[in-house]
Amino acid sequence: MSRILIIRPSSLGDIVHAMPIVYDLHRHRAGVEIDWGEVTEFVPPDLLAYRWHLRRDRADATDVRIRFVPTEPGRTRVDIEHHGWERLGADGPVWRERNQQGWRTLLPHYVEAAATG
Repeated sequence: MSRILIIRPSSLGDIVHAMPIVYDLHRHRAGVEIDWGEVTEFVPPDLLAYRWHLRRDRADATDVRIRFVPTEPGRTRVDIEHHGWERLGADGPVWRERNQQGWRTLLPHYVEAAATG
């Protein structure tokens, strides 16, 4: 099964523009699932914040803030904060561990890409 994540800015216009893509994906990619998040703050190049509701109801969304902090010329520290696990009730600890494992898997790829330019 293919999985596609669409993070939408907080704007109805962006949703309307994304809908033809969603329609085409469903039509041409059997079994595709589309997960949504919502950008809540974007301050390039310093901050990206979003509500994350991967395979969950939007009311259960957790909050992610990613800060890009210059530490010295040519180097940046990436701070990731993820809050709101209590919204998931008893499932919160399991979802948090799955999410942490996802970051542990994903982040080395970003480090490698940044190192090789």
